[in-house]
Amino acid sequence: TVTNPFGQFIVTSSQKRVMLPITSLKPPERRINNSICPVFPDHQIVNMLVDDMGGHGRALETLEKALKNKDLDHVNFMDLSNDIRYQLGQTYSHWTQRSKGVKQLLRIILTHQLVYKDQTIFDNYTPEDFTRLGLIKFEPCDVNDVSCASGYLSCPYVWLWIVAHSTNDEILKDWNFNYIQERQHEADLSISPGLQYWQHFESFISRIRILKSKLFAENAWILLKDLHHGANHTFNNAKICNQHLQLETAIQRESTTTKSGKLSKIQCDKGLIDPCGKYC
Repeated sequence: TVTNPFGQFIVTSSQKRVMLPITSLKPPERRINNSICPVFPDHQIVNMLVDDMGGHGRALETLEKALKNKDLDHVNFMDLSNDIRYQLGQTYSHWTQRSKGVKQLLRIILTHQLVYKDQTIFDNYTPEDFTRLGLIKFEPCDVNDVSCASGYLSCPYVWLWIVAHSTNDEILKDWNFNYIQERQHEADLSISPGLQYWQHFESFISRIRILKSKLFAENAWILLKDLHHGANHTFNNAKICNQHLQLETAIQRESTTTKSGKLSKIQCDKGLIDPCGKYC
């Protein structure tokens, strides 16, 4: 696999060309004596890490090197996963440094927004510009139609983690992607379970709502079914005026009931906040 934009290796051409998607790889095997053996041992956490690589060759190679000569009964998997993230981040630093486009890309992936092949994500970049290295994948709505132009973007979990932490986005940069402790706790109750956003529902919902608000232009009228795509609800043609939301934390529990039709100002860490419109 290559680690720099494919366009740097070929002469720019106006001829029509088709970019073939990079196929996801199965976990590799090697021949030992006369037997074919898997490269990765059958271990709960190792299997999870293999899945997190998303079948990407360079990521699987990095994982293999990180596990080499490791005693799985004594290894710290939290440190191991962070090492893998760091090494891949260094390898693909060209992409992680493009913070503006990457942030928009991550928001699209995290909120599962419908996109089109020729859609401009930012500047002149389309989904194809991000799928060339196999890190980002375009999944068409109709997998049986090769000409299907609409679909969703997805990426390996480890790549999502790498790029999110390389941005200066107020939500993404502190998002906790390392869920290894939860899986270890399932097998050994003596290991403390980790704390993830999905275990704190209110915190998770507010952050996802902020990410979604930034997918659309400020003050743009958008369909609720586009904002909450995939929700089990019939929004019909209902619209709202989109506002780019910010996260604020109240210093004490506040009632959300209204008597006059408007919430009163709330005391937060950063001062007195009017909750209507801009805050989540």
